[in-house]
Parts: sequence; structure tokens; C-alpha cells
Amino acid sequence: MKRLARLLPVLAIIGMFIGSAAAVPATYTLTVVNGSGDGTYRRNTTVDISADAPGQGQQFDQWTGDTGNVDDIYASDTTIRMPGAATTVTATYANITYTLTVNSGTGDGNYEMDTVVGIVADAPGGGQIFDVWTGDTTNIDDINESNTTITMPASAAEITATYVNVYDLTVNSGTGDGTYEASTVVGIVADAPGEGETFDVWTGDTAGIDDVNESNTTITMPASDAEITATYTSGIPAPWDNTDIGDVGAAGSAAESDGNWTIEGSGFDIWGTTDEFHFVYQPWSGDGQIVAYVPSLENTDVWAKGGVMFRETL
Repeated sequence: MKRLARLLPVLAIIGMFIGSAAAVPATYTLTVVNGSGDGTYRRNTTVDISADAPGQGQQFDQWTGDTGNVDDIYASDTTIRMPGAATTVTATYANITYTLTVNSGTGDGNYEMDTVVGIVADAPGGGQIFDVWTGDTTNIDDINESNTTITMPASAAEITATYVNVYDLTVNSGTGDGTYEASTVVGIVADAPGEGETFDVWTGDTAGIDDVNESNTTITMPASDAEITATYTSGIPAPWDNTDIGDVGAAGSAAESDGNWTIEGSGFDIWGTTDEFHFVYQPWSGDGQIVAYVPSLENTDVWAKGGVMFRETL
């Protein structure tokens, strides 16, 4: 009994120490990928989590992984109530799309940044042609082409196909035909004259022609259709005329340009009653005189000649 009595205080002391020992609460690891909030937390702890800032052309999409206790998986800044287990959540991102509006053309839609989009202007109405693209045109490959591309910027964009009125130019006996805008300066050239002919003047809608007396000139296009015609003369201006005299071997010709004459003829000679030559003339009555300068004469024969003649008859 004495031995038992001695042990009782010892057991009481041991029991006292055992009864007062406290348990350490368990903690669990939270891993946040592409965001902040990582750490070690007790169960049921409410932890703030935030997604990293998105890259250019992207936006936050949602949290994925162990999201059962995430308050709002679609909010980049939200909370998670820590479960009784290690947990991993990941912030994910999606490419942003921007709206492209194409007026008077095709290519509308929603596109990611840097997407190359084909755009085509609508067919022009009657009497019109495509002019240029207007609006948010910085990324258009060629604003002057009705069928081109635009590289989508990091914002919504709106572009418009525009048109201008055009008019038909008809050039008879010459070149320069086409469809042009008003005020366009168009080169016009008369066709080469036929044998024995020279260009005379342009006729028709000549108001915009720079010089109607020039075979190679320009016309400024009016705000209407226009038709012009190159005309020709037989080679010499009125009242002059020309003919072969006598029984010549080959027909002659005559042409005038800026006061200079070119005369070609054949024949036996000018002598006695057997004249054979090419004669350029005009009717004459009364007194008068003609002064002519002959700068050159082709040496076809020792009796070849050129000069001035008054004749009573042809």
C-alpha cells in the first residue's frame, strides 16, 4: 500500500501533462498558375486570387483546374475557399476579336488582331468606277484597289468603298477612246492621214481640246460623254487645188504644213505645147503677183524645175 501511494502523485503529474497538449492544424498548398495567391493555407481559408495581365490582343477567359471552391471562375480577380487538399488553379486567356465593318463591300466580320482579311468593293453603278477605300484605312494593302486586303488592328475598324462618276470619250479617226473622270487630261492623236491628205482639225465636242488644229494634243474631259473626230484635207488648204497637166507618167501630189509646201510631179518637160508637170493653183482674175521661195528641188533630171506659173487654162 505504501508503494502504491508513492506512485499516485507521479501518475497524476504525467496525466496533467498529457491532458494539456494542443493539436497543430493541418495546412494545404495552393498553386496559382498565371496569377497570384500561391501559398499554404488552412482548410476553409478564403484566399484572394488574381490572374496576370493578358498579353497584347488577349483577354482573361476563365480559371481552370481545381475550381470547385473558386467563387467565380470567369472573374480575373476572385476568391477560393481552401479545401482540405493541395489545390492548383490556372488563369487562361483567349484571343480578342474585333469587328470589321465594310460599307459598300464584302469582308465584314469579327477577327483576331493581325488577321489578313480579303475585302472587295461592290460592283459600281452605271456611269461610275471604284475610287478609293476610306475610313480606318491604315492597314489596307492598297486603298486604290477594289479587291485588296486589310490586316486587322487591335480595335474595331470601319471602311467604305467609294466611287466616282465617269464619262465616255469617243475618238473617231484617232486614239484616246476610254472612260474617264471629269477634268482628266487625255492625250488624243489623229490617225495618220491617207495618201495625198493632211490633218485638218478636230471636230465635235471640242470645248476641252487644247488645240483643235494639232493632230497630237489633249482634251480635258468634261462632266459628260464626249465625241470628237479627226478630219483631213486633200493636202492643201482652200482655195488652192492641184492637178496633173499633160500626159504625165506618174500622178503627182501636193501638201501644205505651216506655210511650207511639198509638191511631187512627173512629166516630159514644160516646153512649147507639150507641158507635162504637176500644178498647184487657185482661180485668179485681174492683176496680181505670187512670190514663192523654192528651198530645194530634187535632182531627178537636168531639166527638172520648179517655180511660179500663170496659166489661162489648165
